[in-house]
Amino acid sequence: MIECLNHRQPGICAEAARTLASWGPSAEAAIHALVDALGHPAEEVRMASAYALGVLHSQPNIVVEHLAESLDDPCLLETAAWALAQFGDAAQPALPKILAN
Repeated sequence: MIECLNHRQPGICAEAARTLASWGPSAEAAIHALVDALGHPAEEVRMASAYALGVLHSQPNIVVEHLAESLDDPCLLETAAWALAQFGDAAQPALPKILAN
């Protein structure tokens, strides 16, 4: 499924991210690929990746920083803020960025 995050068709990439979200803890190995997908050119892929990272709420030491950076993307603002909220206290480093938006 991780390989599908790099497919040439954005719809497949986005569906891969949503599928990984449904896998729960067994998708832990996909965290880095999902973080990378936050920079995908297609909005659908970025949104699905942010959603998946929020659902998985794993590896906050890596993910929170990248989700906070995603708050600068107007298309991701709501999804990234929601995803950060899923990390609870671990998302505190992103609070200044959230409040600025």
